[in-house]
Amino acid sequence: MCLSKAYKVVGSKGRIYLPKEIQEAANLYPGQIVRLEAEVGRVIFTAVSMIEIGDHSPEAVESYLMAAGRQLEKERQLKLACALLEQAEKQ
Repeated sequence: MCLSKAYKVVGSKGRIYLPKEIQEAANLYPGQIVRLEAEVGRVIFTAVSMIEIGDHSPEAVESYLMAAGRQLEKERQLKLACALLEQAEKQ
């Protein structure tokens, strides 16, 4: 079922701007991880909350942390954020 449709030009760096109405129709939000699948003449974007097991890419780790963080109560989210910030400052 197509809720929204738009035509876009692929930029010189391979970027495509997703209009707000497309993002809303697909229930996408800033910072969300999407899986991209390519077929001839077609790219499929699928929103994911978890990355496949065994994927240790920075995007996969970030996706896991974001998904896990949404399940935590606010106090635990803040503790986790502080711990990550302290770790980043040490590097």
